[in-house]
Amino acid sequence: MCGITGVYSLNDSKINKDLLLRMNNKIRHRGPDDEGYFISNTREGLFNFASGEETQVELKSSLVSLEKSHSGNLGFGFRRLSIQDLSENGHQPMSDVDQRAVIIFNGEIYNFIELREELKSKGYKFKSLTDTEVILNAYLEWGEDCVQYFNGMWAFALWDIACQKLFCSRDRFGIKPFYYFEDSLTFMFASEIKALLEDVPAEINKNTLYKYLYADEIDTSNETFFTNITQLSPGHSLTIENGCLQQNPYYCFKEKITLSTGSYIRKFKEEFKQAVQLRLRSDVAVGFALSGGIDSSSIVGMASAISGKEKKDTFSIVYPETEIDESIFIDAVIEKTKFNNHKLSPNERTFKKDLEDFIYCQEEPVPDLSYYNEYKLRSFIKEKKIVVSLEGQGADEIVTGYRSFVLPFYFDLINHFRWKRLIREMSAFKGLYPVTISQVIIRYFASKLPQKFLNIIKKIRWRMQDKLVNPSYFKGTTYSNNSRFSKSNLNSALMNSLRLYSIPKQLNRADKSAMSFSIECRFPFLDHNLVEYAYKLPDDQKMNNGITKKILRLAMKDQLPQKIFERKDKKGFLSPQSTWIRDLKDIFDPIVYSEEFKKCGYVNWDKFEKKYSDFISKRHNDSKEIWKILSVFLWERTFIQNQNKG
Repeated sequence: MCGITGVYSLNDSKINKDLLLRMNNKIRHRGPDDEGYFISNTREGLFNFASGEETQVELKSSLVSLEKSHSGNLGFGFRRLSIQDLSENGHQPMSDVDQRAVIIFNGEIYNFIELREELKSKGYKFKSLTDTEVILNAYLEWGEDCVQYFNGMWAFALWDIACQKLFCSRDRFGIKPFYYFEDSLTFMFASEIKALLEDVPAEINKNTLYKYLYADEIDTSNETFFTNITQLSPGHSLTIENGCLQQNPYYCFKEKITLSTGSYIRKFKEEFKQAVQLRLRSDVAVGFALSGGIDSSSIVGMASAISGKEKKDTFSIVYPETEIDESIFIDAVIEKTKFNNHKLSPNERTFKKDLEDFIYCQEEPVPDLSYYNEYKLRSFIKEKKIVVSLEGQGADEIVTGYRSFVLPFYFDLINHFRWKRLIREMSAFKGLYPVTISQVIIRYFASKLPQKFLNIIKKIRWRMQDKLVNPSYFKGTTYSNNSRFSKSNLNSALMNSLRLYSIPKQLNRADKSAMSFSIECRFPFLDHNLVEYAYKLPDDQKMNNGITKKILRLAMKDQLPQKIFERKDKKGFLSPQSTWIRDLKDIFDPIVYSEEFKKCGYVNWDKFEKKYSDFISKRHNDSKEIWKILSVFLWERTFIQNQNKG
């Protein structure tokens, strides 16, 4: 788990080494343990490895300093957070033993031990015990197809010296970030946007802002909130060869399977156990984020079964004496597993203190303050000297955790003319998703309409709402729905959630907050083998008789407390958002009534001021739209206005 940066001059002019250094320094928090550089004159085939001020002492004598290294048209920068092979052998940028390729890599390849043995049997030599070197030799053996062999999370850039080719890749679901800027002269990339802003002008991307303010969409495409800064899409690789940039998708799901019902549960549990077991591999301390929901509780329960009597640390955000508190469920898990638990209760004072750092670390607007909970939890984990945290993201998207999946579940029953089953399920799910049969049928046929027509209807509906947004600011901006899959069945809804609407924003924000405290997050439910197996399962293994996540519940029944196994409600990772905004009006009043806020083009200030003052006066309790717009202004002030002032 690390930070990577790079600059590639496409017209062979010399790169600015000081720029590379500044980019790398911007992401120091991602890797406080080591620092390294690679500079190459690709036309002449010359290169060297260079050190920085924080390069490990043992290595400095064998490296030239960055300022004294020769000039070149390609530069890599690296910051290391040591997880596997803590010795200096894990230093990056790293080459293979024959110096045919050089890599900078952020992430973890969990099956690196097995891959190393396979590559050794093919004659490859290794000088370290790292997964980084496994990627290098895997590339030399299988070329760009090497990514098909990896089980893990990654973002890497690899320079193929012989072929004069830059090969970059991002993992299947986008757990690790890869941002880049390109024009006709330069290609720049980094693990975080703020590194690119050392050279790229900070300008608002109106298309992205439009989707966020009108449609609540974020990270549904490879665009960011900054014009000209793009993210490499999950499951894609990028190559630059002979000055030509190409992106290629490398990941797709496999065909359905057929097993008996008993085999479903057994196989799911085997895949889940393997996913957790692989993510426990570490040379540093491992902990667990525990919310009290079935997802994180299942990870802790499985880890307990794997670890035996070894006690491990869990970390929880709680809000005692509030309706969003989940302490009773957390305590039940701890009682069963005998793990240690550490609880933290953020409040309006901590939020006030952290606000600027929170906005800065996130780099883009955040739709709600559940992300502050994550930020605070990872700060807490860091205080306890834990470096790796296993977390539950992904379960909702592969085995139906959201109420929004009930309707497409009904659609599947209609597709197969299972009318009696539909009526029975509607009765069972009426507490979670109350809807009439006529409403289901109308929505079913609406889901069959062409997407272009649905986009028009959606846009008209937005315009008719009493929005706090100024529509004239977005004149000429268009909205297009990014759904890649049909909306008329459950698996398509799950796939859209996994690939577009839910997981991308969760992962981007998880990485930003975790890495701001030099914490590595691992997500067992996003093991691609487990994901693929879950998607192949029949619908009734996911939802059945008013129960969501059926197969997870049955697979983990013996490892879960009864309270968790039987739990049907879902709170999410909520914070007292409305209370905090009211309690901190001394911060938000000066923003709302400032000239800068009144003049920002995207806000209809009169409507916003009324909604805000009514909210502060407790005439309503809807803080969602208020925070959403405030977060945009706070982000703009931090990144756009501050760069312009500079």
